[in-house]
Amino acid sequence: MRNRCTFPSWCTALMVLVSLGLVAVAAVASSWVLQGGASRACGSGLPFEYKEIYLPPLNPSDSQELCLNNLDTDWGLWGHNLHKTLPTKPDRSVFALVGGKRNEEQFCFSSDVLRAYVEAYVLENYGEEARTRFAIFPADNDVVCQCAACQGAGNTTKDASPSILAFVEQLAGRFPRHMFFTSHYGVARGIPVGPMPANVGVMVSAMDYPLCARSTREEAGFRSRLNAWAAVTHHVYVWDYICNFDDYMTPYPIFSIMQRRLRLYAEAGVKGVFLNGSGEDYSTLSDVKTLVLAELLQNPDADWRSRLREVCRRRYPSAGDVVARFMLEQEAWAVRRGARLPLYGGIGEALDSYLPEAELTNFHDAIGACKVQATGDEQRALGRLWRALLFTRLELLRHHGRAGGGAQLLSELERLASEGVETYSEAAWTLRGYAADYRRMLHLGKEAAQGNVLRGVGLQAVTQPDEGYDRLEVLTDGFTGLPSNYHCGWLISSARPVFELRIPLGRVGRLRRLRVYMAENKAFRMGLPDRVELSVSGNQVDVAVPERMADGHAHCSLFVPAHFQAKPDDSLTLTFVAGGERTMAIGEIAGYNSIN
Repeated sequence: MRNRCTFPSWCTALMVLVSLGLVAVAAVASSWVLQGGASRACGSGLPFEYKEIYLPPLNPSDSQELCLNNLDTDWGLWGHNLHKTLPTKPDRSVFALVGGKRNEEQFCFSSDVLRAYVEAYVLENYGEEARTRFAIFPADNDVVCQCAACQGAGNTTKDASPSILAFVEQLAGRFPRHMFFTSHYGVARGIPVGPMPANVGVMVSAMDYPLCARSTREEAGFRSRLNAWAAVTHHVYVWDYICNFDDYMTPYPIFSIMQRRLRLYAEAGVKGVFLNGSGEDYSTLSDVKTLVLAELLQNPDADWRSRLREVCRRRYPSAGDVVARFMLEQEAWAVRRGARLPLYGGIGEALDSYLPEAELTNFHDAIGACKVQATGDEQRALGRLWRALLFTRLELLRHHGRAGGGAQLLSELERLASEGVETYSEAAWTLRGYAADYRRMLHLGKEAAQGNVLRGVGLQAVTQPDEGYDRLEVLTDGFTGLPSNYHCGWLISSARPVFELRIPLGRVGRLRRLRVYMAENKAFRMGLPDRVELSVSGNQVDVAVPERMADGHAHCSLFVPAHFQAKPDDSLTLTFVAGGERTMAIGEIAGYNSIN
């Protein structure tokens, strides 16, 4: 692999100046250099001093060759991990005071004890001389300490920035050779009015700056935010995102979008970029992504398309052109769509924004043919890629109400687990669990199918379902959703206190029994209704309490009185009565002309 860390022509001119004894002209406030990682190996690393791509590692030498940093070696404390500085039984004064009680889910940044713990952690693990970065971020929630000291520092009920900034500056004064970063995210969104110490920086989250190939209404505000931070620190870093964190398997086009963003960051004076991907978990084509994104981090104006073709041909000798063609097609398709890419989304959102279905199907078939011809490492890599794309094919089948066609694909998908690919999302949803849920769904579909007169019948929502989960056709497609994957197959409602559906009777004749399938998943805050009520022409005729089944499924049956004679324009109404703050997920409604 050729070395891509070449110095630009201005570096040659600078060395001439140094030789003439004029090195002082190069001394600027932002020249503070840290030990380790790519900052040392690649000089100034223009335009960014810190560059990291959080995807599965390539060969051990690649990070150095690509001028990339690594959070494991370049940070003494990273992300929302301040709790790692605490002893086993910390003094409770380190925790936030809210409503007169200590809340262990957040910190009190006015606590002298907390500062002492952090100082001890720095001394014991890194000393005072070795230059290291430390992230001093609040816990990732909306809790803000309301003790007298924090309020005196300027905390509000929603903003902890004043106490956090004071805390960080105290650490920076204690350890002038280390670098301390605050964050701009969550409860830390305040920007100081004056300059911060030279060894204090900020990590600005791009969560509120949508991934889109076109300009968005949020872009100007984000640029303004970066400019404001650049006015008070020479070390503005951006924490950005490069994948769908609920679906690592479906290809995700990021190059056109990221080139636009990196240009903006360089113009705004950003000095570091952390691209958050699937971490050490497998994600589709992450090897190609790492190599191409590394090129853009070195030079946001680089011709990434040529680099993509080069990378694909080198890493996939027999299938490189096939891989490159699909990735370029998908990039162009997403640019034409101009939609915002979801950071947490299902197959429906993918189809709306970044997944050209026909091209994906053709690509998957082509990879299947290529892997037969390939050998060695390429054959293994193509095999994993082909099986990973089975997940997307299975989700497409579910989305289109044809889940029954996926039965033969599940065993091949499960083979990924034996190859070290356990999970397919940030939430650690497993492929084995997905396959088990899928088989359970097929079983329930077969159970409900016989005599089901509601299959394909259009229902009517009296109450509006939640946005993005309002496809009424999923209720009569013959399949429930998967409790472990809420994005597809569920009609979801957080309405209070009831959610109502109407079933027209003109197409189904003498309906006697309804079977309703629901889901329960505490991790997603999906709960069962207290009861389900059935009304005919405004009169309640039956009530049922959901019965829990295996693997998060639940169901109940409701009956229409035998004497009821439906008129052509009559309808039944199902009312789901919510309990507490539950969000309800309805997966399928089957109807029968008999009570058995």
